[in-house]
Amino acid sequence: MEKMKDENKVDQCLSELNHLKRVDAPPFLITRIEAQLTATSSTQWERARLWVISISCIMLLAVNTVVVLSPSSESSGETALLQGFGFVSNNQIYSDHD
Repeated sequence: MEKMKDENKVDQCLSELNHLKRVDAPPFLITRIEAQLTATSSTQWERARLWVISISCIMLLAVNTVVVLSPSSESSGETALLQGFGFVSNNQIYSDHD
């Protein structure tokens, strides 16, 4: 009984839809929608590329800062070995002794 009432309501709604007048879309609607979708996707790629470049530059700067500010990695064993072979461990090119 209740199922028939539901079916009657559905049929009534469908018959009312048949009496509606079809509305035309504005000209070039699909073209404008596609253009907007294309513009949105390209903007998202530009933002992502900007973030990747920014993070890469920050990481490069951080690595350079760590390398420049880190203490000398030359150990005392290496210094003793170089002096044993007669190599000068300083960076002075010319010496004052003759």
